Amino acid sequence: MKLIRHPYFFIALALYVLIRLGRMNQMFTGWLNDHATDLLCMPIVLSILLLVTQVLKKDKNLTLPWYAVALTVVYWSIYFEWYLPKQSGIYTSDQMDVYMYIIGGIAYFFWQKSVFKRQMPLRPEHLPLDKASN
Repeated sequence: MKLIRHPYFFIALALYVLIRLGRMNQMFTGWLNDHATDLLCMPIVLSILLLVTQVLKKDKNLTLPWYAVALTVVYWSIYFEWYLPKQSGIYTSDQMDVYMYIIGGIAYFFWQKSVFKRQMPLRPEHLPLDKASN
């Protein structure tokens, strides 16, 4: 829940929707039109994936390990940039999109770490030793 309620999630989601709506009206061109949504999609998708995992596991402090982030990026890349373009002419394959998925996945991973590190209480093994108790 922490990431879904975080302002960065809402900013990413709002930008994604704005760019998608702008694309329908041909408001944006270049990088913003072609690759920005691919960059934003991994933090959005991974945040939703984390929320579902936390609900299913009933653990609000659960985070996605690096390999889950990496596997999601690989799956997304293969599905959207290799499989779907072969199935339908409305999809196109673009190597730059794969780079955007990777950058978005890396950004998500470090964002997740910073959010949970800041909000997690210290565990007893990380507390300073009391000199009087020795």
